[in-house]
Amino acid sequence: MAPSAGWENVLKAIYIGVVALLIAACSSAAPLSPTTPPPPTSRFATLSGPVTRQTLPPTWTPSPTPTATAVPTITNTPTPVPTLSVAAICDGFRLLYDFTGRTSYAWDSYIPIVVTLEAADVWVFFSATHRLSGDRTGFELPGQQTLAVEFQMDALPQPGTYDWILGVRSNQHGDICTQTGTFRAYVPPTPEATPEVTSEPVQ
Repeated sequence: MAPSAGWENVLKAIYIGVVALLIAACSSAAPLSPTTPPPPTSRFATLSGPVTRQTLPPTWTPSPTPTATAVPTITNTPTPVPTLSVAAICDGFRLLYDFTGRTSYAWDSYIPIVVTLEAADVWVFFSATHRLSGDRTGFELPGQQTLAVEFQMDALPQPGTYDWILGVRSNQHGDICTQTGTFRAYVPPTPEATPEVTSEPVQ
C-alpha cells in the first residue's frame, strides 16, 4: 500500500507545478484588446483651430458700376437742292385755261384760274386791286402741283374796275413769271317788275 500512496503524491506535485507555470505565463503576457478599426479617411481637408474671417479695410470703396455708352447715330446730311434760275421756274409755270381775254364779270360769277407750277419751294399768287380805293384781295398757294381756283367776284371788296396780277413768288427771286390785266366786276341791274294788266269787263 505504501508505494501507491507515494506515486500519488508525486503526481499531485507535478500537476500543481504545471498549473503554477501556466498561471504565471498568463499573468506576464500583455492583455488582449479588441482590434481598433483604422480612422476613416476623407478627401476633404480638415481644418483645425479657429477660423479667421477677412475684413475689408476701412478705406475700401466699391468699384463703380460700368454704364453703357450710347452709340452715336449716324445721320446722313441732306444734299442741298440747287436754287433754280428764274428761267427754269418760269418754264415750269403754265396757264392751262386762258382767262386773260375776258374783261367783265357779273357779281355772282367767278374767274376760273387753272395753272401748273412744277418747281418746289415757290408759290402761285393772284391778286386783284380796286383801281379807285386800292383795296386788294387774292390768294397764294404752294407750287409743285396743278391748281384750279374759282376766284369769286363777290369775294371782292366792292364792284368796280380791278387790276389783276398772276405769277410766281420766290424767296430767292421775288415775284416772277407775272401776267397782268384788268377786269370789271359789276352788279347786274335788277329787272323792274312789270305791272300786271287786268282786263275789266266792259260795261
